[in-house]
Amino acid sequence: CLCKELRPQALVPSLWVPRLRRMCGYWSLPFVDEDEQWREQYFSIYRPRWDGIYIGHCGYSHKVRPGHTIGTAALTQRNTVWTTYRRYIRLFPPDEEGALRAFVLQDAAPVEVALSVLLSLDPRCHIATYSQSGLANDGMESSKAVLQQKEVKQFLASKTCAATYKFSKDERLVSLEYPSDMGIFSATLEVFSYDKGYFS
Repeated sequence: CLCKELRPQALVPSLWVPRLRRMCGYWSLPFVDEDEQWREQYFSIYRPRWDGIYIGHCGYSHKVRPGHTIGTAALTQRNTVWTTYRRYIRLFPPDEEGALRAFVLQDAAPVEVALSVLLSLDPRCHIATYSQSGLANDGMESSKAVLQQKEVKQFLASKTCAATYKFSKDERLVSLEYPSDMGIFSATLEVFSYDKGYFS
């Protein structure tokens, strides 16, 4: 969306030609050199985006120990409850050394809070300090206990993992790897257009 006064300047080809060529050159993506729709090409070509944060809605069956009060009404017929969370991924452009870095955070925190944390961290020096093994073993209980003792943003920052990634243009896949106390984790995203709130 452009304001009326700036629209003519935003459509000038000399503004978009170098950006399109630089972007396609970096990702080794083709573009139509004779096409005058430079701005449209720039925004329509599929590639990893650096100007936002990917948000995925996820869930899993959480096993609840007998006698636990979580989801009592839902446990009359089974011993699991469906737990939902979001996985946030922020991709960064290459740094001075050409490294492609990213942040990965999975939590059920409100979107606004999680985004403020991801926008405040430096991928070059941030280290996740929260134990992934503790989270896996204790489930929802450990998360709630920690949130009672610390500020929410500090807790989310401690869970945010610094990752590296690469892009496969043929398969349109972004592959991420990030270390934790449980080993090397990985995640793969497919680059395509979809509804708001999903990977795209």
